[in-house]
Amino acid sequence: MIYVENKKRKLENIQKEYPGAIILDITSASESNYAKWLSPFYPHYNIPIPFTENLTATCVEAVWQGLKVFKNQDVDFDTFRNDTMKNLKRTVRRFGQPLGHRKGAYGKELLNYFDARMQIYLPTYKWVLDNVEKVHHVIERIAAKSKEQDIVLLDYNTNTDFRDISKPISHAGLVKLYIEGKYPSKDDAFLPMTQEELKIKSKNKRDEKAKRRKVTGKMAASNDTLFPSPQTSIKAICVKDVDPWRESRFEELHVGDAYTPEYLVIGRSWSYLCIKEQPGKEYNSVMFSYQEDGGRSIDFSKDIVRPIMERYRDYLYNEMNLTGTWEVYVKMCDNPINTVPEKNKYKVVRYGSFDLESKRTALQDI
Repeated sequence: MIYVENKKRKLENIQKEYPGAIILDITSASESNYAKWLSPFYPHYNIPIPFTENLTATCVEAVWQGLKVFKNQDVDFDTFRNDTMKNLKRTVRRFGQPLGHRKGAYGKELLNYFDARMQIYLPTYKWVLDNVEKVHHVIERIAAKSKEQDIVLLDYNTNTDFRDISKPISHAGLVKLYIEGKYPSKDDAFLPMTQEELKIKSKNKRDEKAKRRKVTGKMAASNDTLFPSPQTSIKAICVKDVDPWRESRFEELHVGDAYTPEYLVIGRSWSYLCIKEQPGKEYNSVMFSYQEDGGRSIDFSKDIVRPIMERYRDYLYNEMNLTGTWEVYVKMCDNPINTVPEKNKYKVVRYGSFDLESKRTALQDI
């Protein structure tokens, strides 16, 4: 089963209330990259803006905030382009009394808060869940795991009822509705909760929490059990024994055989693979196809290289000040699809500064 709790609660209290559950932070501040993808603040880019043709936004929150209309400011097109995950909120203090949400970037109609939630926010977030492949993959994993084990999703907002407009909606609550097949359609005729319904909801929630807190058991499992280790789940299948770039044949490789990735070597315009079966050698990544144990094919560039480079772009260009050619070595000790290795799990070296043996020696302290 899936539950939603406030990220600000003490972890030990959540663990006591949900013994044995997986606890997963899906806010923009999450330490897990795959979980952060579920945040409305995460820039997936090219997200359609409702009721607006030929205009997209970087993230769900950019759509929601950009379409807000205040006494002193209308639609903000700069917000649609904000991909920093910061400074997205548009506040009353800066812009005055909120008047509603514009029905489309160029529309004339203003929507009230409930209608804006139903016609703008919910459909936009659902579009991401439906259409962004890596997000949908995470949703499928959570859904499958929730059949075996309780999962607690952490969010700053915990209002899981889209009809309750007394509080902001929880995107974790929307994930729960989506997985449970209860996500509302913008065409459904819903009305906001009445005051009487809100009172009943509040009482039911208190009763449910009181009942659950009586349960005791073992401490919660770590959230890294949600995604299994790649050391047994990812294989590199040799599809050719010739490197088209180097024009070299590698007789030690056999087409059709499966190999175990050890390091990824990512450069500006190339990528190589080091395999455990052939220590001390690098192979062009295009010489292999990549699969999980279940047979799901992995797009090397899209599923592995791109997430790593997206996560560490600022670090590489700013902190490391890499302006020339360079390489990133990524040790295959974490799942490169779901949990990109932390900074202390890889080594950055200048290309041409070391020979292969020296570069591999430099990795021994990782």
